[in-house]
Amino acid sequence: MGFIGIVKDRLKADKKVTLTEDYKNDYIAYDAMPFAYVHDVPLTIKSKNITTDYYSPKNIWEYFDYDVSNIKEKLIESSEQKSRYTITFPVSDYFYGIKKEKSVEHHFNGAVTIDIDIIFPEHKTNKSLIILNSFYKQTADKILEKFLDNGYTIIIPDFNALKNNTRTSFPEELEFCYLSAIQKNTTSLIEKDIILNEKKKNKKYLKLTDKEKHQPYVLPVDHLTKIMFNVKNNTIYWYTYFIRKTLHFLTKGLKIIEKPAIVAFKESGDSALQVAGLDKDLISAVGLINYSIYPELYDVQKYRTQNFEPISEETLRWIQSLSGVSYIKNLSIPLIFADPINDPKCNPDRLIDLTKIVKSPVDIFLSNNRDDNIAVQSFEEFLIRLDSAFYGSLFPAHPLTTINENNLPRISVTIKVDNSIPVDSVYISYGYFEYEHSIRVWHTLSCEKVNDTEYIIHFDLPAADDRHDLYYYAQVKYLNGIRVTEFPKYYEIRQYTNKQEPTNLNYPLFECSQPESEFKTYMFDNISDLSKKYDILTENKMGILVENYNDAIALSNNVKLFKPKDGPYGIICENNSMVLFIGNKCENKVSTSVMKVTSYSDLKTYPLEIHLVLNNPEETMYSASKIVKSNGRNYTSTIFECRDFRDKHSDYLKDWKTVKKVIIASHNVAIYEIVIL
Repeated sequence: MGFIGIVKDRLKADKKVTLTEDYKNDYIAYDAMPFAYVHDVPLTIKSKNITTDYYSPKNIWEYFDYDVSNIKEKLIESSEQKSRYTITFPVSDYFYGIKKEKSVEHHFNGAVTIDIDIIFPEHKTNKSLIILNSFYKQTADKILEKFLDNGYTIIIPDFNALKNNTRTSFPEELEFCYLSAIQKNTTSLIEKDIILNEKKKNKKYLKLTDKEKHQPYVLPVDHLTKIMFNVKNNTIYWYTYFIRKTLHFLTKGLKIIEKPAIVAFKESGDSALQVAGLDKDLISAVGLINYSIYPELYDVQKYRTQNFEPISEETLRWIQSLSGVSYIKNLSIPLIFADPINDPKCNPDRLIDLTKIVKSPVDIFLSNNRDDNIAVQSFEEFLIRLDSAFYGSLFPAHPLTTINENNLPRISVTIKVDNSIPVDSVYISYGYFEYEHSIRVWHTLSCEKVNDTEYIIHFDLPAADDRHDLYYYAQVKYLNGIRVTEFPKYYEIRQYTNKQEPTNLNYPLFECSQPESEFKTYMFDNISDLSKKYDILTENKMGILVENYNDAIALSNNVKLFKPKDGPYGIICENNSMVLFIGNKCENKVSTSVMKVTSYSDLKTYPLEIHLVLNNPEETMYSASKIVKSNGRNYTSTIFECRDFRDKHSDYLKDWKTVKKVIIASHNVAIYEIVIL
């Protein structure tokens, strides 16, 4: 009989699970809060008079068709630079619906067509990779060019019908694989679901058709986020199915590539990890960009979570059956993560849980104070690690940190490093107090060398109330350019009694007063090679403005220093907006406080547009814009009140307390200071 650990009562964030010897081999997923470990025999659960099953990956994929002989390919385009294929293959499976509170089966037969682009580098190598786009956006051409410049042959399967003029198509039963009806140039899919929902709610409505009886969802997006009665009603299951068929066809059918890497962006990371666990002998490595682990728990913080509710049965069913983490316990190929550390939908705090799950080497590259893209430096480090998967290169071990709190509020951190390669420098990145990862402000300091294998850093904690938390990770840069990053960690400081700072101090959220020689690139890169004299930029009184880049990887820097004729240095972004993470700096501000933004533009008059994002699950955004007159020589201060900011419903901002980040939406406007008075 199978077994699953189900969270039925409220759990503390630090609750641990002890696995008996009987079940250690069936260990599937583990976290500080949710957990699930199962036998390969599904456990039948009765809930709301419906009998359903919890499936493990082995159950789900037991009858997957590995045969490539029934795949029909068609060459659409061929040149030295690019080939385009379509592949068509039959699909036949069972759906589960509901009728009079009893499970029923619905069998279908159909065919799926997938559009595949294969792009060749100018200088061919034995390296190839399959790129899995985000569910909602194609990978930018500039990013593809970076991979091509590194000698990769790129395969892009349009598994989700995202491409313009795509030839990808799904049978009628799999229409939910079109994430938007717009992608199919029709609104019929949404209309059908709305009508179906009305029929279910209104008993006097027309009788359900046979097809409608087997449709348990309200809108197509539900297929992306819910398992309901069976995992085979889920979009991600089918995306993984399509990607696996593509992989088997390219490696065993056409035989044009051998053991490619898989690089996935954002939501497609789950499918990438599923393929890695199911077909690990066919691939060399898995790289995930802007994807952490347990994305289904993005709104449940790992540490010090308040008012935590029991994990639902549906979430447990997801973790066991479709969560990418449930597929990688026996993985031996490299896993490489490149994450923005403040992404609301990507929580790097949970990356440390991989050490409890996988056997494979795992590397992580983090970009501080970014929420939807990674810095170019992190991407370059990602590429170095991806290359090594093809050449069998060995990387130094991750650094190990030890915290010493004997002289609070002074904290001492000791870092043990692997010096198998000569070490250039060691850094510590840290954030204070804020358990909500998406609004945590990160600072970086250079560490002092003690001996060849040990470094140390001392810094003072700011005053706090009841939040005595330290979030940190170390990073080692070696002389050959390689960087190795520690998993982000958490440390609870238990004896911190420093008094709360007075609430009437008006420290700036941002201030740029450093001369150009000291500014360098610190504000833009994850880690920069600055000496301690530049660490003033990371003090708690200041924030760091970074470019709010449009793509997953910030391949260029449009943020620059700017100096008016009679004023100090400020920073300016030429093409995109800039974002400032402010942590909890506004929580003691009253509604009558005002925001002063000191700005400059070469134009005589210019719009100053500001967005404020709140710390709530919806990430509500409030916007304000004012016309500023420039004096042509120095900065101008503009005052914003709460009532100047409105959300999409035209409601006013009530107070400053839950503002978590400030976005400067105006282009080519230099900012010197942002402060709330």
